[in-house]
Amino acid sequence: MWGSGPVYAPASYDLTLTATPTGNTNDSPTDITLSNTTIDENEPINTEIGTLTTTDTDAEETFTYSLVAGEGDTDNSLFTIDGNVLRSNAIFDFEAQETYSIRVETTDSANNTYSEAFIINIEDINESIATLDIDDNGALEPQDYNLINLYSSQLDESEFYFLINNFSNDLIGKNSTRTDASSIFSYLNEVGEILLDIDGNNKV
Repeated sequence: MWGSGPVYAPASYDLTLTATPTGNTNDSPTDITLSNTTIDENEPINTEIGTLTTTDTDAEETFTYSLVAGEGDTDNSLFTIDGNVLRSNAIFDFEAQETYSIRVETTDSANNTYSEAFIINIEDINESIATLDIDDNGALEPQDYNLINLYSSQLDESEFYFLINNFSNDLIGKNSTRTDASSIFSYLNEVGEILLDIDGNNKV
């Protein structure tokens, strides 16, 4: 027989359960791909270089791209990103520098990020004076040889290429406003350079 005495109620406890979703998480991007990493020297600012794509396990994900600070960001300022397209923000000269380094970040719809450094290569273009063709007709004519003679007689190589690269809209090309030898000669005189023609008499 049980003796008489106090009777105690069972102890009670508070239990908190935390549910962890197993199928609805948004994972971070895992890789960035750039479709092309080469640009020709002397191309104008805003030239398209390549297209950026992101690897992510989430289906139908959207991404934004930006140039960010971090390892490999040395030359970020010389490039821009328009949507998912990498573009130039400078005119590159292979003889001055052959490669440039940038760091790109991709951000998904949940603000998860992934970044990676890329090397952009500058392609050396044959700038031989023998390819000059002022009126774009596929043949070298007297006015073309005038420029060749200017190179050989009056300017050193760097000065000649500076003149062609910086005044190409006026001197050569499909949109040229000066396609005849006399107007080219006058224009070169305006900028302080003297053009000697083949026989040295300032005439074609």
